[in-house]
Amino acid sequence: MTLATRILLPRVCGRYYYMTKRAPAVIPCIVREARSMTTSVAGSGGGDKKTLLRIKLENSTCPSAGKPQQTPAGLLFHYDSIKPPSFDDDVVGENELDNLIPKDDDNLTELVTPPESNFFIPQVKLHDGDGMKRKRVLVLCTGGTLTMAPDPEKGGSLSPVQGALTEFMKKSMLELQNEKMPDVVVHEYTPLLDSSDMGPPDWSLLAKDIKANYLHFDGFVVLMGTDTMAYTATALSFMLENLGKPVIFTGSQIPLAEPHTDARQNLIMALIFAARDAPISEVTIFFHDKLIRGCRSTKVNTGELHAFDSPNLLPLATTGISIKENEHLILPPARGVLRVHTRMDTRLLTIRLVPGFDDKILRHLIRAGAESGSLRALVLQLYGTGNAPSVKEEFIECLKEATELGILVVAATQCHVGSVAMGHYATGRALERAGVVSSNDMTLEATACKIAYLMGRGDLSRDEIADLMTVSMRGEGTLAFLVGFSNAACPNQCSGHGTCGVDEVCTCYPGWGTGGDAGGDCSDRFCPYELAWADFPSRGGNRHKYAECANMGKCDRESGECECFDGYEGKGCGRQSCPNHCSGHGTCEYMRDLQFGIVYNEYYDGSSPALSGLGAGGVTFPQDYAWDTDRARLCVCDAGWTGLSCEQRMCPYGNDVMDVIPGFDEFATTDSNGVPGLVGYGNEVGQIQTVTLYDADDDISNFVGQTFAMKFTSKLNETFVTQPIMWDADLDVLAQYIETALEKLPNRVVDDVVVSAESSSGATGVVINISFIGRFVQGKQHKLEIVTDRCEVGCTPRITGLANLRSFTDPALSTTLSTVQITTAGSHQSHECGRRGKCNRVKGVCECFTGFIGAACGTITALA
Repeated sequence: MTLATRILLPRVCGRYYYMTKRAPAVIPCIVREARSMTTSVAGSGGGDKKTLLRIKLENSTCPSAGKPQQTPAGLLFHYDSIKPPSFDDDVVGENELDNLIPKDDDNLTELVTPPESNFFIPQVKLHDGDGMKRKRVLVLCTGGTLTMAPDPEKGGSLSPVQGALTEFMKKSMLELQNEKMPDVVVHEYTPLLDSSDMGPPDWSLLAKDIKANYLHFDGFVVLMGTDTMAYTATALSFMLENLGKPVIFTGSQIPLAEPHTDARQNLIMALIFAARDAPISEVTIFFHDKLIRGCRSTKVNTGELHAFDSPNLLPLATTGISIKENEHLILPPARGVLRVHTRMDTRLLTIRLVPGFDDKILRHLIRAGAESGSLRALVLQLYGTGNAPSVKEEFIECLKEATELGILVVAATQCHVGSVAMGHYATGRALERAGVVSSNDMTLEATACKIAYLMGRGDLSRDEIADLMTVSMRGEGTLAFLVGFSNAACPNQCSGHGTCGVDEVCTCYPGWGTGGDAGGDCSDRFCPYELAWADFPSRGGNRHKYAECANMGKCDRESGECECFDGYEGKGCGRQSCPNHCSGHGTCEYMRDLQFGIVYNEYYDGSSPALSGLGAGGVTFPQDYAWDTDRARLCVCDAGWTGLSCEQRMCPYGNDVMDVIPGFDEFATTDSNGVPGLVGYGNEVGQIQTVTLYDADDDISNFVGQTFAMKFTSKLNETFVTQPIMWDADLDVLAQYIETALEKLPNRVVDDVVVSAESSSGATGVVINISFIGRFVQGKQHKLEIVTDRCEVGCTPRITGLANLRSFTDPALSTTLSTVQITTAGSHQSHECGRRGKCNRVKGVCECFTGFIGAACGTITALA
């Protein structure tokens, strides 16, 4: 089996990085490669050889399956950092790859890929949104009847049509524009497959792509053909352990292109269930008004719209005028992080008994399979509740021989509804003595997929697998109702939420117990577990262990939901809530997302190569994972508001008019450095910010005719962007443009500035000095931010940007980076209400002390 598809490599500083096993190699393009584990690096002349991580080839052929393999969605890499990416050698060792790849005669299914955390789906958004915050749902389409249309080249028979689903949803499904519908992203696999062509490799691909996108979507919808949908949904039920989001399978009996198709309704309802506020976080199938558990499903009809049934379990929900849920059947919330198991051991055989069958054929299959290692499990579909001919002693001996050879033998029923109960009749007891295990009321799909999953784990013995076949792991069986057959006397018959053992002790299903203990009569729910906010240390001194409701809430045993204490919220009370919801004047942010500074250059101040360049916003520091990294939160207030809950207004800032300036000379016109003094303030000077801009080719004439803008943030944290500023070859004209643009900002936030511009030393750049001399910009101001990126249609202000600007690219060029720096601090200070008044936090105005007036109490009316 060959492993994955083309790679789109991250673009960093205008270049692409191509990932090899040991180190990144810089190349100027996207590379595609075929089967070889050694490939030529494009753009290197003769082609240097690089050893790659094993990846699956686009449209490759799988020798073990003999059919086309689909292009995985999760093998396109995306990196946000400017650091060249690298793979951790601990993920897959170089010598381990061959051991993990199945040979032609190997029945194990394993897909090897780089770390899933770096994956993303190539997304096709169906609309741009309408400003509302909607849930996000990822639709994964593998093919099936829904995507089919008559193919003239195949005599008019139905074949999947690539892109038909996306086109239909874009143009014909106006329902998706409704505000109650989620944002939908569609990925169609290549090639689209008939579901009869799908098997364990495709199941693994779906599971990995769901995991890769798990944190980015609220729910997932899988569209596929109906023939093996029950098998695929059942397999993913086992593959996705601790699933906390809905994964909903659907399809249609009638192609999407037909006017009377059932695809539209099935798809719309699947999207609704995937994006509900209280989702059913299981793998399910929605078909013809019913939502059924995936591992309880089976296909029952090829000619009617109700194609699927859940024989021994009512639907989890039904739809009509309203949605009706059978809440008592829904599994409790998952505990722990999502784990994906992609290894399925398919060395099993299913045989349906018919009267008069030949024992010799079965014996031959068992012996040959055991000898070659190609048979590890045998599923027998028996009569009724698990009966076989009592007169055929050789048949019982044959099964006993199979169990002695290490083959797991499982009894299933041929009946559509009902359960295996081998202890109920004498013939069934003979099977028990031969070591046959009961599948109870599981469907054939669930029985086969559960066996393949348990054998594929690789850490379980045959006896352990046999024991787990009697435990409902994902809700695949209603095992507790068999208590009556086994004559056990467990308390309250385990309340229907557990299995009764021979010692008359209940083994509760996951999420069930009694009063918080994993036992008793299984009548109470557990609540979600999260890392404890506070707890007693363990013997080893460990703290913040997993605790129910994180020790900051009370568990409602009936609903399985946490009733969090004040200040805490979320599943399992796992995150802090912000006080008073930030009073409607701010946003509640996680600690990891908090930044230093209001503007970019308050941190990147040009003092060193690492602190240079142009940018926007404050800086967010990389943070190693800590127990509260994604849990502790506080308010980030809107402009003009402050306080822990953003409940207080800010007041204007200004200079303290009573400050004594050392060396003040009211008759001087400049300070000691020759800087012009403020008009009417003698030798006092305003703050001067120096903007230095360099062209990457050391030719500032490249900027002529281009436009840029400047962003000013006031001391009340209000942000304003100037109108477009045209770069003029005459630097005096350029300075006048900048001065005018700043003074035209709203509300006179910059009431007076003086701007000058001159060529830098060597004429490779331009030095722009901006002096803040106005009454409203006295003292220390936030640094200006230079807006130089192209901003076109639909963006404001519309600017061309300064193409080829040299900024924050290479520390080695530290002497020529474009920067914004404060070159003259200025004589004045900047204080709220000028230190001569008290801020009225309700009104946001200064209440000046006696003898002072003005917005910031900056005018003296009388001397005390």
